[in-house]
Amino acid sequence: MFGIAVVLFIRHFSPLNPQLQNMAAAERHIPILQAVLERDSRFTNLALRPYTGHDGSLKISGELYADADLQDLKKIVEASKPPVAVVYAVPVFPPEFRQPGTTTNSESK
Repeated sequence: MFGIAVVLFIRHFSPLNPQLQNMAAAERHIPILQAVLERDSRFTNLALRPYTGHDGSLKISGELYADADLQDLKKIVEASKPPVAVVYAVPVFPPEFRQPGTTTNSESK
């Protein structure tokens, strides 16, 4: 029983753990991608974080207001050549779901 616990402990906390390696790679890539996204006002409300899913990945979360914005985001992310899988948690909210009198970053470009 003790042997199993040791193996699990080493496997989880070892620097050879693929999930930890991938999350570290995602962490290193975030400043590169963030700098590119900050240039476009449509993407200033997005959060980028290392993520445990997909054996360590980069998670992008936030909200967008047009399908075209989501497609542009994906093109920008792909062009940055992320070293790990990217998980998008970015729903697109159409105009009818916005509060009256609000504008989006897409409309203010």
